[in-house]
Amino acid sequence: MAEEKCAFDLPACKTTLTFDNPLEAQGYCVVPAAVMRDPKLSPEAKSLYSLLRYYAARDGIFPGMGELAKNLGVTVQKVSKLMKELSDAGLVRKEG
Repeated sequence: MAEEKCAFDLPACKTTLTFDNPLEAQGYCVVPAAVMRDPKLSPEAKSLYSLLRYYAARDGIFPGMGELAKNLGVTVQKVSKLMKELSDAGLVRKEG
């Protein structure tokens, strides 16, 4: 597994942060800051949104509710509620 390093020089505090995270080799996604900073969205809904963005960027094939629940460590019923929260916020919509 490839090891990625990312270093940031922070001149204001003369500190360098280095991220050595082999988990990054498994993929990652970009989530809009507006979503992450939205106080109306629950932290769990933000996590689900991030996971959905990951699957969209990876191959566009989304897993079933059971797999999403397993990934998040919640029940299928909770994923359903979180999907409704994201839908109500205009962040996702079901097609087909």
